[in-house]
Amino acid sequence: MVKLDDFLSDAAKLPETETLKTDAILGKEFSILDARSIETQFGTSWVGTIDLDGSVVEAWLNGAVVGRQLAALTEAGKLPVTVKMIRDEDEYGNPFKLVA
Repeated sequence: MVKLDDFLSDAAKLPETETLKTDAILGKEFSILDARSIETQFGTSWVGTIDLDGSVVEAWLNGAVVGRQLAALTEAGKLPVTVKMIRDEDEYGNPFKLVA
């Protein structure tokens, strides 16, 4: 049996993983395994657990349109889903969007 002190010490030595910024996944196809909304100083944002090229990582899934898409996907129980993050050049402000 592992002592709690040893367990906590080992856990503290694990490398910290960074949440990917939205720009890091722009133009890439990935699977959203899970997504959750969080409150930040700038309002509601989304963080997703994604499979990107075979690696499971967390990523910021930002943008007003993306937020509406993620709310609809999670409410409908449609996750996991494979998508691509784009900037829609045809809409004002070039918003981030998820496309199939």
